[in-house]
Amino acid sequence: GKPLILYAIETAQKSELFDSVVVSSDDMKILEIAYENKCVCHRRESGLARSDVQIKYVVRYLMSVYDLGEQSCIMTPCNPLVTPQDLIESHQMFTDKEANYVIPVVAGKYPLEYAVKINDDGTIVQGNKKRSQEYKESLYPCGSFIWFKTEAFLKEFEDGFYGSKCY
Repeated sequence: GKPLILYAIETAQKSELFDSVVVSSDDMKILEIAYENKCVCHRRESGLARSDVQIKYVVRYLMSVYDLGEQSCIMTPCNPLVTPQDLIESHQMFTDKEANYVIPVVAGKYPLEYAVKINDDGTIVQGNKKRSQEYKESLYPCGSFIWFKTEAFLKEFEDGFYGSKCY
Protein backbone atom coordinates (compact mmCIF):
# COMPACT_ATOMS: atom_id res chain seq x y z
CA GLY A 1 0.00 0.00 0.00
CA LYS A 2 3.03 2.29 -0.11
CA PRO A 3 4.60 3.57 -3.34
CA LEU A 4 8.12 2.20 -3.89
CA ILE A 5 9.59 5.69 -4.35
CA LEU A 6 8.41 6.64 -0.87
CA TYR A 7 10.75 4.09 0.74
CA ALA A 8 13.78 5.77 -0.88
CA ILE A 9 12.56 9.27 0.03
CA GLU A 10 11.89 8.37 3.67
CA THR A 11 15.18 6.51 4.00
CA ALA A 12 17.13 9.48 2.67
CA GLN A 13 15.27 11.91 4.92
CA LYS A 14 15.54 9.77 8.07
CA SER A 15 19.30 9.38 7.58
CA GLU A 16 19.64 13.16 8.11
CA LEU A 17 22.62 13.17 5.75
CA PHE A 18 21.12 15.36 3.04
CA ASP A 19 20.31 19.05 2.81
CA SER A 20 17.72 18.21 0.18
CA VAL A 21 16.39 15.21 -1.73
CA VAL A 22 16.00 15.65 -5.48
CA VAL A 23 13.61 13.30 -7.24
CA SER A 24 13.99 13.09 -11.00
CA SER A 25 11.30 11.35 -13.03
CA ASP A 26 9.11 11.74 -16.09
CA ASP A 27 6.17 10.25 -14.13
CA MET A 28 3.88 12.91 -12.66
CA LYS A 29 2.53 10.54 -9.96
CA ILE A 30 6.09 10.02 -8.68
CA LEU A 31 6.76 13.75 -8.74
CA GLU A 32 3.52 14.42 -6.84
CA ILE A 33 4.60 11.95 -4.13
CA ALA A 34 8.00 13.63 -4.00
CA TYR A 35 6.43 17.09 -3.75
CA GLU A 36 4.09 15.95 -0.96
CA ASN A 37 7.17 14.73 0.93
CA LYS A 38 9.11 17.99 0.63
CA CYS A 39 11.54 16.90 -2.09
CA VAL A 40 12.94 18.96 -4.93
CA CYS A 41 11.07 17.69 -7.98
CA HIS A 42 12.67 17.51 -11.39
CA ARG A 43 10.61 16.58 -14.44
CA ARG A 44 13.00 14.52 -16.50
CA GLU A 45 12.96 15.13 -20.24
CA SER A 46 11.98 12.13 -22.35
CA GLY A 47 15.49 11.70 -23.77
CA LEU A 48 16.81 10.96 -20.27
CA ALA A 49 13.81 8.91 -19.15
CA ARG A 50 14.30 5.93 -21.46
CA SER A 51 15.26 2.57 -19.97
CA ASP A 52 18.38 2.39 -22.14
CA VAL A 53 19.88 5.58 -20.68
CA GLN A 54 22.63 4.96 -18.14
CA ILE A 55 22.17 6.67 -14.78
CA LYS A 56 25.50 8.49 -15.19
CA TYR A 57 23.96 10.63 -17.96
CA VAL A 58 21.01 11.55 -15.75
CA VAL A 59 23.33 12.45 -12.88
CA ARG A 60 25.56 14.58 -15.11
CA TYR A 61 22.50 16.43 -16.39
CA LEU A 62 21.19 17.00 -12.85
CA MET A 63 24.62 18.36 -11.87
CA SER A 64 24.24 20.99 -14.60
CA VAL A 65 20.87 22.06 -13.19
CA TYR A 66 21.40 21.76 -9.41
CA ASP A 67 24.34 22.41 -7.15
CA LEU A 68 24.95 18.94 -5.73
CA GLY A 69 27.92 20.11 -3.69
CA GLU A 70 31.27 18.35 -3.39
CA GLN A 71 29.66 14.97 -2.73
CA SER A 72 26.34 13.40 -3.42
CA CYS A 73 24.41 10.17 -3.37
CA ILE A 74 22.05 8.69 -5.90
CA MET A 75 19.41 6.24 -4.78
CA THR A 76 17.17 4.06 -6.87
CA PRO A 77 13.60 3.44 -5.75
CA CYS A 78 13.76 -0.28 -6.48
CA ASN A 79 15.43 -1.30 -3.20
CA PRO A 80 12.96 -0.75 -0.35
CA LEU A 81 15.09 -2.67 2.17
CA VAL A 82 17.83 0.00 2.34
CA THR A 83 17.76 1.59 5.77
CA PRO A 84 18.88 5.00 7.03
CA GLN A 85 21.62 3.11 8.91
CA ASP A 86 22.88 1.65 5.61
CA LEU A 87 23.28 5.18 4.28
CA ILE A 88 24.92 6.41 7.49
CA GLU A 89 27.44 3.53 7.62
CA SER A 90 28.29 3.76 3.92
CA HIS A 91 28.72 7.52 4.22
CA GLN A 92 31.07 6.93 7.15
CA MET A 93 33.13 4.58 4.94
CA PHE A 94 33.03 7.19 2.16
CA THR A 95 34.43 9.78 4.59
CA ASP A 96 36.91 7.56 6.46
CA LYS A 97 38.50 6.16 3.31
CA GLU A 98 38.41 9.52 1.52
CA ALA A 99 36.75 7.59 -1.28
CA ASN A 100 35.59 8.97 -4.58
CA TYR A 101 32.82 6.36 -4.78
CA VAL A 102 31.11 3.88 -2.45
CA ILE A 103 28.87 1.26 -4.02
CA PRO A 104 27.07 -1.49 -2.06
CA VAL A 105 27.60 -5.01 -3.38
CA VAL A 106 26.07 -8.41 -2.71
CA ALA A 107 27.64 -11.83 -2.94
CA GLY A 108 26.45 -14.04 -5.76
CA LYS A 109 25.74 -17.68 -5.10
CA TYR A 110 27.67 -18.78 -8.18
CA PRO A 111 30.42 -16.93 -10.03
CA LEU A 112 29.84 -15.84 -13.61
CA GLU A 113 32.49 -18.30 -14.82
CA TYR A 114 30.24 -21.15 -13.64
CA ALA A 115 27.47 -20.14 -16.05
CA VAL A 116 26.44 -22.37 -18.94
CA LYS A 117 25.88 -21.34 -22.54
CA ILE A 118 22.73 -22.11 -24.53
CA ASN A 119 23.16 -22.69 -28.25
CA ASP A 120 20.66 -21.47 -30.86
CA ASP A 121 19.14 -24.97 -30.99
CA GLY A 122 18.56 -24.94 -27.20
CA THR A 123 21.34 -27.35 -26.25
CA ILE A 124 23.42 -26.45 -23.20
CA VAL A 125 27.22 -26.27 -23.20
CA GLN A 126 29.12 -26.12 -19.92
CA GLY A 127 31.26 -22.98 -19.83
CA ASN A 128 33.96 -24.17 -17.45
CA LYS A 129 34.68 -27.57 -15.98
CA LYS A 130 35.69 -26.45 -12.46
CA ARG A 131 33.50 -27.14 -9.46
CA SER A 132 31.74 -24.08 -8.05
CA GLN A 133 33.73 -24.34 -4.80
CA GLU A 134 36.94 -23.69 -6.75
CA TYR A 135 35.95 -20.15 -7.67
CA LYS A 136 36.33 -17.03 -5.56
CA GLU A 137 33.13 -15.44 -4.32
CA SER A 138 31.59 -13.11 -6.91
CA LEU A 139 30.30 -9.70 -5.88
CA TYR A 140 27.70 -7.70 -7.78
CA PRO A 141 26.56 -4.09 -7.36
CA CYS A 142 23.07 -4.18 -5.88
CA GLY A 143 22.02 -0.86 -7.43
CA SER A 144 20.48 0.64 -4.32
CA PHE A 145 22.65 3.75 -3.92
CA ILE A 146 26.02 5.24 -4.83
CA TRP A 147 28.01 7.85 -2.94
CA PHE A 148 30.28 9.92 -5.17
CA LYS A 149 32.47 12.99 -5.21
CA THR A 150 31.18 15.26 -7.93
CA GLU A 151 34.62 16.37 -9.14
CA ALA A 152 35.87 12.78 -9.51
CA PHE A 153 32.65 11.75 -11.26
CA LEU A 154 32.94 14.53 -13.84
CA LYS A 155 36.66 13.90 -14.38
CA GLU A 156 36.18 10.13 -14.71
CA PHE A 157 32.79 10.25 -16.42
CA GLU A 158 33.57 7.54 -18.97
CA ASP A 159 34.19 5.09 -16.11
CA GLY A 160 30.76 5.84 -14.65
CA PHE A 161 30.84 5.29 -10.93
CA TYR A 162 33.76 2.84 -11.05
CA GLY A 163 36.56 5.36 -11.20
CA SER A 164 39.43 5.85 -8.80
CA LYS A 165 39.14 5.07 -5.09
CA CYS A 166 35.92 3.11 -5.47
CA TYR A 167 34.93 1.00 -2.45
